[in-house]
Amino acid sequence: MEQIGNGLVIIGMLFIVVFIGAVRKKAEWIINFVLRMVLGTIIIYFANSVLNHYGINISVAVNPISILVSGFLGIPGIAVLYGINYFIV
Repeated sequence: MEQIGNGLVIIGMLFIVVFIGAVRKKAEWIINFVLRMVLGTIIIYFANSVLNHYGINISVAVNPISILVSGFLGIPGIAVLYGINYFIV
């Protein structure tokens, strides 16, 4: 009977370790996402400024959709936003 209790303790400890690993990985993903959103917004702002300085009429609006795209996709997402704007405008 004591072996069953020890086995349950080991299984419980295993679940705790897996849970801590999952929470830590999720926190890392959230921090990464927020960092990409902030950097993407800064890149969009400076790219708009540089393009306006050279007289190129392509600018991406800084709004929740463009911020989320830069958060999910990073720099390639920003390039997609500029590409879409180039072909539509």
